[in-house]
Amino acid sequence: MKIAFLSFYGGLNERGVETYVEEISTRLVNLGHDVTVYQNGASRKKTNYRVAYLPSLFLLPPFDSDPDVLIPTNGRLQSVTARAWSLWHRKKYLAVGQSGLGADDKLNLFTFPDVFIGLTDYQCRWARQVNSLVRTARISNGVNTQKFSPDVTPFAFNLPKPLVLSVAAFESIKRLDLLIAAVAKTPFSLALVGRGSLQTELDQLGQRLLGPGRFRILSLPQDQLPAAYTAADVFAYPTSPWESFGIVMLEALSANRPVVATADPIRQEILDTAGLTADPASPDAFAAALQSAVKTDWGDRPRTRAGQFTWDEAASRYHTLLSKL
Repeated sequence: MKIAFLSFYGGLNERGVETYVEEISTRLVNLGHDVTVYQNGASRKKTNYRVAYLPSLFLLPPFDSDPDVLIPTNGRLQSVTARAWSLWHRKKYLAVGQSGLGADDKLNLFTFPDVFIGLTDYQCRWARQVNSLVRTARISNGVNTQKFSPDVTPFAFNLPKPLVLSVAAFESIKRLDLLIAAVAKTPFSLALVGRGSLQTELDQLGQRLLGPGRFRILSLPQDQLPAAYTAADVFAYPTSPWESFGIVMLEALSANRPVVATADPIRQEILDTAGLTADPASPDAFAAALQSAVKTDWGDRPRTRAGQFTWDEAASRYHTLLSKL
């Protein structure tokens, strides 16, 4: 089956959506599918799928040959034009709920895709409430449990223990300013790993509330992220409640590190008993959850939970779904 992913920021960013496209595409090729990823940047490593140039975030590329299934990943006008193309050419169109519980995925649902892919059971229930006429299927994001392992030598953050880590884009949706305020109420150190428009503001806030002896902000290449997770005592993810998933939580769990995340149905479903949830808007509550997480003997619960979200399992579910289409 010929499958085309539209991933405009592929080759430009290494975020959750781009990771999802790379991991699923690689495995779908291994399962016998013909996959092309249309993206705006050059691939950072050798791939077993074809890569073609996507010149616009909003317009479709000139396809070398018409795909059987079209999967846009950037939402909004890209989803609308993808649906129009699929209807005109009588091809299948999947919408994947990477955008979250908001306007973007509502728009995806009202393009009436052949299937809407929800990343959690909660998102699937939400999608059916938004548009009950659209078929939904749950296929979660995954993690590479061999790459993200507790056996990886820890990265040297050179901060006192216990160490709280967060890996995220430095944007308002991630609410890292609330995390800094929470950690300031503990004796812990904090490392923020990522990039984004709020880096200067977050650095200034961290230096003011925690000081250089307990705070560090930096960007790391993808191949050093496994070492960042094993350096931490607890991983924190105070994201906005409408975010659709959070692959970094699985990466931390795979390194057998407990996670403290936002108290919302999506994060609670993902973590189950492998972490704690609290309201980041309450620094006292989030600080208490961080302290509790550090004191708790988690055993292998985090890594066991991560093993239930592998990319191999996700790709297998896509293969089954595509075969039925």
